[in-house]
Amino acid sequence: MEIESSKAYRKTFGNLKCFIFIKHKPLICIGPHWPFFLCFFTGLVLLSIFFIFNVCPRIGIISTILGVVNFGFLLTSYFLAAIVNPGIEMNQLKDDDLECDSEITDNFCIICQVYRHPRSEHCEECGVCIQEYDHHCPWTSKCIGKGNIKYFYCFLTGLFISFVFGIIIMAIQSKIKNS
Repeated sequence: MEIESSKAYRKTFGNLKCFIFIKHKPLICIGPHWPFFLCFFTGLVLLSIFFIFNVCPRIGIISTILGVVNFGFLLTSYFLAAIVNPGIEMNQLKDDDLECDSEITDNFCIICQVYRHPRSEHCEECGVCIQEYDHHCPWTSKCIGKGNIKYFYCFLTGLFISFVFGIIIMAIQSKIKNS
């Protein structure tokens, strides 16, 4: 896998800013609402640190280790969902291609000037077409699509596990405090 500098390629696609390219395709992209992502991520990190170092140790070393693993998974999956290319369509067409095939023109995005795969859609927020578009997520600051949906599902799973973990730890701590 050869990582290429972004100097040789277009750095923005619609409202997405891209930084690292592999085989002429962006790998790392940040969305138009990146300040919100940065604030939310910072809040998650601070909350995780507080919970791991102030709440979990009162229960024991096992809860602290589980907290580190749990919140590490949560933060990693959220970060990856927010920075990995969501699946930007890169299929540029020439004018000759449009005259030949009506199927191509049906899936052609006039705004992006790209041929879209059947499950691709144009996102107004990001200003690009996304392969296997699921939705635009303000929490990750960009679209969820083919490239980052697995990280997004991991984030949702990690969020659910974190809530359950937090409730269990707080219940145990309350029981210890009352006995």
